[in-house]
Amino acid sequence: MPHFSEHQHADYRTLADKWNYAWKQYNGEYVDVGTIRDFLHQKPRESQKSYEHRLDNSDPIMHFATAIDGLCGILFQKDDTQREWGELGDPDEEGSIAHYLSHNADGEGTNWIPLMKEVAIRQTVMHRVWGLVEGVEVSEGETLSEASVKVINPQSVVNWFPSKGMPREVLVKEKRDVRESVLDEPNEKDVFTLYTLDGWRRFYMDEGNVNGETVTSEVELGSGKYTYYATSKKRKRVLPIFMVEIPMPRFVGYLLALKQNHIFNFKSARDFGSTILSFALLNLVGDHDRIAKNAKELEKGQNFVSQDPEARHKNEFITPSGDHLAEAGKILEKDIEHFYLNAFKEYGDAAAQRTATEIRLESKTGIEAFLTLLVSSLDEFENQCFLRILQVYYPDSPEKWGSAFVKRSSDFQPRDEQNALEKMKEAFFGDREPVPVDAEHLTEVAKRVLEYYGIPVEDTEKLKRFIEDRMNIIPEAGRGDE
Repeated sequence: MPHFSEHQHADYRTLADKWNYAWKQYNGEYVDVGTIRDFLHQKPRESQKSYEHRLDNSDPIMHFATAIDGLCGILFQKDDTQREWGELGDPDEEGSIAHYLSHNADGEGTNWIPLMKEVAIRQTVMHRVWGLVEGVEVSEGETLSEASVKVINPQSVVNWFPSKGMPREVLVKEKRDVRESVLDEPNEKDVFTLYTLDGWRRFYMDEGNVNGETVTSEVELGSGKYTYYATSKKRKRVLPIFMVEIPMPRFVGYLLALKQNHIFNFKSARDFGSTILSFALLNLVGDHDRIAKNAKELEKGQNFVSQDPEARHKNEFITPSGDHLAEAGKILEKDIEHFYLNAFKEYGDAAAQRTATEIRLESKTGIEAFLTLLVSSLDEFENQCFLRILQVYYPDSPEKWGSAFVKRSSDFQPRDEQNALEKMKEAFFGDREPVPVDAEHLTEVAKRVLEYYGIPVEDTEKLKRFIEDRMNIIPEAGRGDE
């Protein structure tokens, strides 16, 4: 009877290969020595030697990563995120829990904000990500380590139950070195961690000999207990591990990864053809012995060959036409152009199908639809982390569990800042009747206009005095005489 660690969720069986494919295309692993053969395909009638040359010399393509980073960059360039750390303290106050987490969110030195950027990237590539909050380790009342957040790719979570709603059991699979000392020989195994509502346990499967028969059994690596609740009312238990995904009707990340791989293969063939054409073929004429002698000299690096002066036909170079490579180059340029156009459009269109009745779209590309979904799922990930982290530090104070939260803006409409400032300048400083405001507000308006045009305002008080003087000089403007 198979061990439960061999069971896989139906979603995992359907999507795991696609998750791996898209992630390797993003992070560049697709060109690694151990994986490139899965992505760079041997052409029909291509010799093994030519294929091996392309495996060694094909130029990596990173259009997919550039598009993903560009999308997430739009999200993180906005600075209007509302983040409250609540009972975790002030992130700027050294010694507070918030300060520690903001500078070491995952226990490995990654700051909180970069970790959230990593979550956004993984969600954009694979549409799903798992988060894990690990609690405080203590020994005889002494804290050994703080809470931390781990980001887990979906291809590492092989099974969970139930399929709908919050899972009560989750099984994570990962490669780990299970040796106990550097003195031991490296021993990498498939290690499983089972999370239940009461605690976790970690193990790997090992084969042994019992009475002459091969028996597979669990080798335990560790275990622990915890208690987490869904809300401060403590009515429903939850796991420290949770899933967040972007609800889209098609796997856009995987489709774009496939398109990038097409460009990768097409460019590799085009580059190889260009390389071959840069070496003209020498057609040797003569008997077998003379041709063999000339070929041997050429292999040594000699740049000329001898020929029987009485030969009826002369040695000559054969230079194939490279016209087809020019056409191939044009096709490649078009493919790359279409990739970037499709990347933003596909994410926008797929998200719009999911959210047409939920959000108002005004962009021609609809990319705001995707960014709205991404912001929502990213907020969910971070708030799920806050909920569990507060329970780690304040297990007996449920009134504190909701004190930390994050809320990002979902407004991604492009703004014409120059046009807005011109209107502002006209409204407050124009020839027509200006808006009646005091000197302090006028100073702020003037400061924004000046800084937009590259004129730094180093002395705000001096600018304010200048405006006050102007207000007194022009009393008919309705400001200085009131």
